[in-house]
Amino acid sequence: MVGIRKSFRSISTLFLFVCTLFFVGCGDKGDSGTKGSDQGGDPFADEGPSTDELKKQEEEAERHAKAKEEAKIRFDKAIAQEPKFDLDAATKKLALEKLKVSLDEISRDKTKEEVERLIKAKAVEETNLTYSAAKRQVIVKEAEKEFPLFKENDEVKVITRRGPVTGILERVYNDKIKLGKFYILKNDIITPDPACFNKEQCEKRRNHYIRINFDIERNDHIKSIEKKITVKTYKENGFLSKGKKLIKIDDIIKSKFGPEIKKLEEEYNQQVKEKVRAEVEASLKKDGLLD
Repeated sequence: MVGIRKSFRSISTLFLFVCTLFFVGCGDKGDSGTKGSDQGGDPFADEGPSTDELKKQEEEAERHAKAKEEAKIRFDKAIAQEPKFDLDAATKKLALEKLKVSLDEISRDKTKEEVERLIKAKAVEETNLTYSAAKRQVIVKEAEKEFPLFKENDEVKVITRRGPVTGILERVYNDKIKLGKFYILKNDIITPDPACFNKEQCEKRRNHYIRINFDIERNDHIKSIEKKITVKTYKENGFLSKGKKLIKIDDIIKSKFGPEIKKLEEEYNQQVKEKVRAEVEASLKKDGLLD
């Protein structure tokens, strides 16, 4: 009996020893696992870039910044050398297409009043080729011959209702003249015109003759020429007729073509930028500053 008890105690002691070792081993393994986790970590976790990779990234960023700076310098320089949008050429093109006016062939520096005076001057100049001062002088002589001015002591021949009378003009009254010994009522004189015995009246008769036989025809001719050249001359000097109104071509261009010209300018500038950008990109690649 005593032997059995001793054996049982030995077995119990052995069992307790084994359990103790087991639990101690588990604890060590747990600590070892924790330490392993702290030291080695998850084999699938991102351990971050290496020193070489960081250096390579820094070099790439520096290269990119340098390329960007160089691109801006080259772009600004190239843009400055590109021709600017030709506003004058665009305006001329639109005026020719829309208004049928060549701005190179017209003057645009005159006012409406100045053009009006120019039209009159042109009409007079052309009219003078037909109705010259010399021709008018011929008419003046005819008027003087048709209406001679008689003065006292001139020898005068008049034809009256009673017949011809010749004599020295001794006196001129308001309603009659004294020719030699005869008093003759002006109303009885058939020829010359009774106005010939009064300076003021004679001058009026002469002027009327000149006006009827020259001046009126000349003035009509001037008006005819003015009418003929008005639209053309205004157009040559930067004005277009719209109904009964005359509008300066510059005002039409500003109001009608302004937005269109602005759009053309924007399109042109965009094309220039795209062209320069492509050229700069090619030069950067050539110089190894851009992949």
